[in-house]
Amino acid sequence: MKMKTNFSLMSLSATGLVAFCSLQATPVQAYEEDTHFLITMVQCRAVGLTDAEALVVASHDQGMDDSPGTVANDGPVPHIAEEQLWHAIPMNGTAAEVLKRKAELFAKVLAEKEPAMQLKRLGVFFHYQQDTWAHRHHSNSHATNFNPFQVPLGHAKFGSQPDRPPFDPVCALRCLEEGVGFAKQFLSVCLKRTPNALFNNYQPASGSVDVNWNDSRKGASFHQLKLDTSTPARHFLTNLIRCQINAYTSSIDVNPNWFGNYTADEASYFQMGINLQGACSLAQILVAFPANRQKITTLITAQLGGKL
Repeated sequence: MKMKTNFSLMSLSATGLVAFCSLQATPVQAYEEDTHFLITMVQCRAVGLTDAEALVVASHDQGMDDSPGTVANDGPVPHIAEEQLWHAIPMNGTAAEVLKRKAELFAKVLAEKEPAMQLKRLGVFFHYQQDTWAHRHHSNSHATNFNPFQVPLGHAKFGSQPDRPPFDPVCALRCLEEGVGFAKQFLSVCLKRTPNALFNNYQPASGSVDVNWNDSRKGASFHQLKLDTSTPARHFLTNLIRCQINAYTSSIDVNPNWFGNYTADEASYFQMGINLQGACSLAQILVAFPANRQKITTLITAQLGGKL
């Protein structure tokens, strides 16, 4: 089993410089935590949520994979109800099912009146929202015209690659851009605060694969996003995805679909934190990632219908 390293962060200045300490090797965690936890924290902070608020949201986002009661599968055994409800893997494999469920979950966020529950529900929503972009046949970055994976197998045929941004960088960007939009709406409607002006009147970035990327990892299933510097917001978001992708290593895959090809390995929490902090520092956005991520493992489907 590959190992990952936890890290401690300490903000040093308004430019977002950080120091890393207290390194220790621990077993790997869910391979999706770079999006479900770290990117979620970044997008929340970038829009205007506090570090404490962003941590609650991100912890409940990743908690959907960490909790046995909401995870999509138990090894080879699929949890069909959870696949449909929380992971954007619908029964009939249609985009309409996925989009309907996404709208329902965000409506629950906006309808929630208790402040602490609003943040938790936003995390649950973001997990589903992010999975709507990962759990589809790639490459496809269209918001509504896509072909989702279907219960009970999901993307088992394709291994872990659909959950990793190097597989479809443009899709990862669209997911992030949409997430920023939902975070802005949440901040305005639920928290009654004004979002960061960086994203005023934001229009989607160019969103294309960087065909000139010169890197040994480049291949049939490992790509890089092209940087878009046309506006500060586009520069930040495209650079964020590029930094996320650059944190991945690659190795030869044993999955029959990719056998003999180099694909993205499971991401290192430590290296991912360094890379994302670099992108945030460049945009003068401070994000305090926790030294040791505390897992939420108590979420269950029955609870999510009411209180968390």
